Amino acid sequence: MKHRGPGASATIAVDAAGLGVTMALLATFALAVVAPALQGQAAERSEKVRVDAVRAEAKKLRAERLLFDSGFEQASRDLAATRVKVEPVSKLNSRLAGLTEAGSEFGLVIDRILPEPGTNAPKATLVPIRVEGRGGFVPCRDWLAQLRTDYPDIAVRGLDISRDTSTPENATRFAFDLLWYAAPSSQTEPEK
Repeated sequence: MKHRGPGASATIAVDAAGLGVTMALLATFALAVVAPALQGQAAERSEKVRVDAVRAEAKKLRAERLLFDSGFEQASRDLAATRVKVEPVSKLNSRLAGLTEAGSEFGLVIDRILPEPGTNAPKATLVPIRVEGRGGFVPCRDWLAQLRTDYPDIAVRGLDISRDTSTPENATRFAFDLLWYAAPSSQTEPEK
C-alpha cells in the first residue's frame, strides 16, 4: 500500500466537498425544475382523463336528448291525432238521440234516458246521464265497448245488469251511469 501524503487527504476532502455541493445543486435542480415538470405532466394527464370523461358524458346526453326530442315529437303527433272534439251542452238533445239510436242498433230497448244538470269543471262541463232499458247481456257489453269508439267524450261511471224474471222472456234489465265531458261553459256568457 502506498502512503499518501498530507496533501492527498486534503484533495479527497475537497473532492468530497465538491461532490457534496454538486449533489446538493443536482437535488435543488431536481426539486426546482424536474419535480414540478413531472407533477405538471401528472396533472395534465389527470385533466385530460377528466376532460375525456366530460366529453363522453356530453355525447351521451346529446344522444339522449335526440332520443327524447324524437319521442316527444311522436307523442305530440299521437296526441294531436287522438284529440277529442268536445261539444257544448247545447247539443245535449242530439247526444241523447245518438245514444238511443246506438243502443237500438245493438237490439237494446232504451226505456229512459235521464240527463242531470251539468257541473262546471276546469276543462269541461260534466253532464251525468242515466240510461235504463232492456236487452241481452252480450248486446249491452258490445254497446258499451262501441260507446268508447263512437263517443270518446263519454265515460261509464257505473252499470247494473240483471235478469228480470218477472217477465215471460226473462229479459235482461240494465242501467248505465254515464258521464259526458261537454265543452266548458263560457264564463263570459251574458246573463239572461
